[in-house]
Amino acid sequence: TNSAFDTRNTTAFSDTTWGNANETWGRTWSASEFSDGNFRIELNGDDWNPDAMIDWLRVKVYYSPPTSPTVDNDGGASNVASSSAVLNGYISSTGGAPTYVWAYWGTNDGQGAANDWGHTNAFGCAIQGLLSTNVNGLTANTLYYYRFFATNMVGSNWASPSTNFCTPG
Repeated sequence: TNSAFDTRNTTAFSDTTWGNANETWGRTWSASEFSDGNFRIELNGDDWNPDAMIDWLRVKVYYSPPTSPTVDNDGGASNVASSSAVLNGYISSTGGAPTYVWAYWGTNDGQGAANDWGHTNAFGCAIQGLLSTNVNGLTANTLYYYRFFATNMVGSNWASPSTNFCTPG
C-alpha cells in the first residue's frame, strides 16, 4: 500500500496526522479489512533508532458504509421494431458494493413484484453506467412495459416508474 511520512527527527512529544476523510492512500478499503485481525499500522524509517519507543498510537478510521444501489430506465426503449426492442437502463450508484441487475418486462406492468412480470433478462454483477438488453419475439402493435431492478448486500431498488413502449404494426 502507499505510505504517509513524517520527516521530523525529534525526541519531543509530537502529534502527527496523516490523511483525512478523503485520503485513501491509493486504495479502496472495505469494512472487513479493518475488522480483520491482520490489520496493522507499521512504523519504520530509514535511520530507525532501535532505542525509540512509542507510548501510544491513536488510529482514526474514516469509513463510509455501502448503501443500496440506484437504477433507472434511462429514458425508455430504443430501436423499437415490430418484433424486437432494446431496453435501456442506467446504474447511477452501486452503493459501493457488488450489485446485481435484472430487466423485467412484459405486456403487464408488474410494478415492484418480480413474479408479476412476464420475462426477465439478467445482467449479473454490473458496474455503474449504462445498461441495455435486446428483447426479441415481441408481437406487433402491442404495448410492453419494463423496469430495471438492482440489488446489493445492503438493499434493493426498482427503477421508478415502469417504462412502456408500443411495437409498430
